[in-house]
Amino acid sequence: MTAGHEHGFRRKAVQAKDVSNLQALDAVWTWSEHGAGQASLDRLNAVFGLPSWKLTRAKMQKLIHQGFVDGCACGCTGSFVLTPVGRAELSRLREVEASRATMAVAADA
Repeated sequence: MTAGHEHGFRRKAVQAKDVSNLQALDAVWTWSEHGAGQASLDRLNAVFGLPSWKLTRAKMQKLIHQGFVDGCACGCTGSFVLTPVGRAELSRLREVEASRATMAVAADA
């Protein structure tokens, strides 16, 4: 029996989709654009806080498929970098997040 079954509910399994595109693109940008080294699966997994690098690999495969990131998600080091489309998406997501924060502050006032 898994934890929670005795109470009639199941614990939600962590999935790659639980990492937002903003968080993932920002992490790749930070590692690759600031000279901190290459954005590898191990480094990204540590940033995302996922229980398995396989979930990080799935997230990166999705971002590659969407055209936001270049790199290799086969399980090797990765070497991920943002594409021009990924940079534009990161900028858009940051603007959305900033406007949400502004609206939240205005709602609290």
